[in-house]
Amino acid sequence: SRHTIPVPDTGSVRADLYRLLTAIAAYLNTSIGRALAQALATGGDESRWQTVRFEFWTTRLALTRTIVDRAVERGELPPETDARLVLEMLVAPLQFRTLVTREQFGEELCTRLTDAVRDGLRPRPHVAD
Repeated sequence: SRHTIPVPDTGSVRADLYRLLTAIAAYLNTSIGRALAQALATGGDESRWQTVRFEFWTTRLALTRTIVDRAVERGELPPETDARLVLEMLVAPLQFRTLVTREQFGEELCTRLTDAVRDGLRPRPHVAD
């Protein structure tokens, strides 16, 4: 929820994404975090589960959008950066390890993911075809 994961504001997109990801990782490494991830993934399409899923991911997307917007304002990311895609690229490997392989993960994985996503988001010089 928004109350358990604050929006980092370090002045650096890399540091902000890393702090966000490590907070999510820490939560997913708890029994409650794993249980919620499993419930959200396996819950049916009844309106109750749709509402819970919507609120859960909307909150996380708002955190990511704030980080992306700040990074765009600082010139660290291009204006067309898709905040939802950033969140998906960061969190999908953690979700995979939580739900599929049931592996624990730590700061090293968060560092590698943060760097890979950040490097992929950097502005690129336009090259004519």
